[in-house]
Amino acid sequence: MSIRRKMRRHNGEILLPQLDERGNLVVTLEKDGTYKTFPVAYLTAQAFVPNPDNKPYVRHKDGNKFNNHADNLEWSDVKEE
Repeated sequence: MSIRRKMRRHNGEILLPQLDERGNLVVTLEKDGTYKTFPVAYLTAQAFVPNPDNKPYVRHKDGNKFNNHADNLEWSDVKEE
């Protein structure tokens, strides 16, 4: 699997994910000159997966870190890697 490395800085553009040291897909976001990197799964879960118990971690139901579809993600109490 080839993932091109390119950071886009314009609003409305699609971000290309990169692999972090743990094998997770991540994107880097910028606000006011400050850059932060977030896992794609975490951003997807925040946007589309309810978290009524306010659990802190996101788990891939099928164990596939590349399957970041909302229906494959769930909030968890325990960090799983």
